[in-house]
Amino acid sequence: METNVSYTPTLQRSKLSSYSEAITAIYGQMLLKSHPDVKIINDLRVYPMLSFMDDEDILFLKKYMTIKKTNKHKILLNSTDINKYMFFVKTGSIKIEIKKSKRIFVFEYISEGMNFFLLNDLSLQLNAVAKEASEVLILPVSVYKRVLMSKFDKYGPIFLEELGNKMQNLYSKIESTVYETLDIRILRLLHDYSEDVDGQFLVKLTHNDIAARVGTVRVVATRILAKFRDKELISGNYFHNIIINKAKISRYLSEM
Repeated sequence: METNVSYTPTLQRSKLSSYSEAITAIYGQMLLKSHPDVKIINDLRVYPMLSFMDDEDILFLKKYMTIKKTNKHKILLNSTDINKYMFFVKTGSIKIEIKKSKRIFVFEYISEGMNFFLLNDLSLQLNAVAKEASEVLILPVSVYKRVLMSKFDKYGPIFLEELGNKMQNLYSKIESTVYETLDIRILRLLHDYSEDVDGQFLVKLTHNDIAARVGTVRVVATRILAKFRDKELISGNYFHNIIINKAKISRYLSEM
């Protein structure tokens, strides 16, 4: 007795799979168009301080957000407003500057998909300044607090964990500033901010950026970078980016 076995040739299965993926993609686009809230929620949920919130709370916060575009080196929020608003970076990057006397120290860089907030007035001369042309969403801290406290039993543990990570990062920066030499701080900065681009590790920071990040002046940072070049820890520039020898820097830092 012959047994009929049905089968789908490999090529046919491949075509069916492609058709299925195409239909799924089209359906997904139709769903987003018919339910615009889905896209809003998905876009906002990438930010750490919104990632754990319910859909209805994200949509509520969206009503109070304003979009602001700013050019390179322009102040996004001054020292008065930075305690009143939190912001979410859509494109570009923002640096948080601390001004003391005549010196400016970069406290933190906030890149695309990240957020920044201060829940308490630190009484510091903090400014949020665009590192490049940027677009951000701005939200009053008071509104965020209202939503956070309305479901603190649910949101509180995750929020406090995120806040703890932020504080740990701050303590690490303070410890680095107090106990590490300027050379080591710059070297660690180069290591941590490097990106792998076609097999080369590049640091997309200017000498001014590096100086501000570690609390010195540009001429000192440039002199230290020249010393690193002599030691072959860095090897020059690539389209205005610093090329580093990441493996050699890692070994150097581990021996310190």
